[in-house]
Amino acid sequence: MKIEIGESLAFSYLRHVKSCWLVQTNWKASVNWLKHMSNDEVNEFFAELKEKFDEEGGVFKKTKNVAQFLKQAEIDVVGVDPNGNIHAVEVSYHSAGLNYRDGVRERVLKKLLRALLMLRAYVPRGPSIHIYFMSPKVSNGDMSSLEEVLEQLESEFPDVNWYLMCNDKFNETVVDATLQKVSDYSDTSELFIRAAQLLKLESSRPSPVLQGETEQAVAKNVEPLQPLIKCTMRFLLEDRPDLLPDKELRKLLSKEGCQRELGLKISLPILVESKEHLEEHLRRRYWKEPFGRFYGCSQWSQQDHLHNAKSFLEWLKILPDLDDALNSKKRKFQEYIQRAEDGALE
Repeated sequence: MKIEIGESLAFSYLRHVKSCWLVQTNWKASVNWLKHMSNDEVNEFFAELKEKFDEEGGVFKKTKNVAQFLKQAEIDVVGVDPNGNIHAVEVSYHSAGLNYRDGVRERVLKKLLRALLMLRAYVPRGPSIHIYFMSPKVSNGDMSSLEEVLEQLESEFPDVNWYLMCNDKFNETVVDATLQKVSDYSDTSELFIRAAQLLKLESSRPSPVLQGETEQAVAKNVEPLQPLIKCTMRFLLEDRPDLLPDKELRKLLSKEGCQRELGLKISLPILVESKEHLEEHLRRRYWKEPFGRFYGCSQWSQQDHLHNAKSFLEWLKILPDLDDALNSKKRKFQEYIQRAEDGALE
């Protein structure tokens, strides 16, 4: 069975980020399964979907037989978490962006409604349902259409949890979060993790043309620092804000505080409370999703990653050391620094 890299990423995301203990790609219903809706109820629900979302017939097109529709339909990835909740992912992974000839809105809407219909038909009432659409590159115009689709779905089916993870949100919420979770994962049977590990191995090779000090030698080969910064800031600002004294928070909100007091090589403050006062080119240098009420800087110069990792670790040591979770973050930085230095000295 062919497994696409996008499906493999979604598979790893559900396993390691959403903690699903059971995950399957290319999920299809069996004709031998007992449906939890009668045939009449399934037909009525299908007719309701067509009436509300497909007045012009561009979504389901000539599909009239719901039984045949269910038999042929599949969901890219389905997972079950420890609480029995169902997570269904439809993923479109194209480097050139979505390019459906029959219309982006119609094709994505069909994927989401198909997933909903299948889960309603076969999943017993009780567990919550989460349905995701993921794509790394969607144009502004198509994104606006998809956001309207999501609003309509949320309005019509508020008991279902709907997610639209595209562009920056795809990179930050799906890719970065998954890589952070599997940074020390040794099982490379998952295609996406194996690809990430191979890239990590390649990036850790010392360049034969670089000479001099450790930080210079490692500059072009060190792994990205951003996922580690993001994970730590989310922990300090959302999970345990009690560990971050106001004095230290003010340092993060000031460029001078970041440069002089933390010793970071960075041209912007790590945090801003609002991006409204920033020029457009500066707004793009902060993650779209905030950490609590703050936005974090997403662009860190690769040549300064090792230096900044060391400086950030020294700052973390100022914070209380009685919290095991915080100590775990400190160890992550220590391991990052060790890997970077080992790569430079090989």
